[in-house]
Amino acid sequence: MSAKWSFWEKELLNEEIDFLIIGAGIVGVTSAIFIKQENPSAKVIVLERNYPGLGASTKNAGFACYGSPTELLDDIEKNGEHHCSQLMRLRRQGFTILKSLVTDEQMDYHQKGSHELFENDDALLDKVLDRFEYLNQLASDAMGEKEVFKKVKNNQFGLLSAQAIYAPLEGQLNPALMMEALRKKATALGVMIQFGRNIVEVNGPMVKTEDGHWINAKRTVVCTNGFARLLLEIENLQTVRNQVLISEPFEHGLFGTYHMNEGYIYFREYKGRILIGGARDIDRNVETTQEFGENKMILNYLKNFVSNKLNLKEVSFTQHWSGILGVGPEKMPLIKQISPNLYVAVRMGGMGVAIGSAVGRKVSQLFT
Repeated sequence: MSAKWSFWEKELLNEEIDFLIIGAGIVGVTSAIFIKQENPSAKVIVLERNYPGLGASTKNAGFACYGSPTELLDDIEKNGEHHCSQLMRLRRQGFTILKSLVTDEQMDYHQKGSHELFENDDALLDKVLDRFEYLNQLASDAMGEKEVFKKVKNNQFGLLSAQAIYAPLEGQLNPALMMEALRKKATALGVMIQFGRNIVEVNGPMVKTEDGHWINAKRTVVCTNGFARLLLEIENLQTVRNQVLISEPFEHGLFGTYHMNEGYIYFREYKGRILIGGARDIDRNVETTQEFGENKMILNYLKNFVSNKLNLKEVSFTQHWSGILGVGPEKMPLIKQISPNLYVAVRMGGMGVAIGSAVGRKVSQLFT
């Protein structure tokens, strides 16, 4: 049974709120930062139901990536070249903005590059090699870099193809540290972030908490990614679940980050450990959910992948968890006004680290 709100608590949230943001993940907090910078005297409040967070912002694998070649080619086939180019540009802009808000040290960021690996006789590799120059030029134009991808040899995993693709611009970070740094920056500007406020209903800019209290604001922005479907009917937004595992420290020789199979499998090293996630494509129907939990089929698949494909035997995985993503038929985020004084910024498509800060800036521009 929840306790009644005190007079002081009611007064705090009943005073006129200029901007109310639901969700204290990367999009919600960066939206608050940019809104506050543009409106220094405005009262900006961010509400979040869990500490340190519930969504993907603190449950992702800590990849700072822009899209592996096979993933980008798949996106071009499904959504067209222009869409893919815009998305790469947005990812590059978003991470540049993030690095202007949080230092490398604060989020433990390291630009170690990434490798896309392939099975032997993999048709995906043939597709990448056939269109390599085209893809590199497209990515170079979109991201303002001379060479985004390089053909290299895979000298590390002997059971996989000897050919690999290297992306020197990609890196890795600690998402929990990243979020702590963003929240400190927001509060230093005067943004109020409250945890333990579970919103269960939205009616225009008014929102209702789990314990029955209505909070009003001049403008409300829902930034809960896939979980926005619990509050609003939003077309072209779907929740999917990702599984992630991390091992105990051991001698493995991994360096940087790795992708396979159109981005569905990803792994990296972290302080002597191997962290691996994804593979939701092998059980799509079950993983189309907004419920946290383990998928034993996928967890066993990922463990076997490490043992049998990477040839890393006797690895002991000490922890696994799941994260909920917001996806749709296209990968561009959904940022729009859905009714008077009510807005959404959702559908990060599994790329929240890269694009979240750019989305936050676009949210603030809705009110400029």
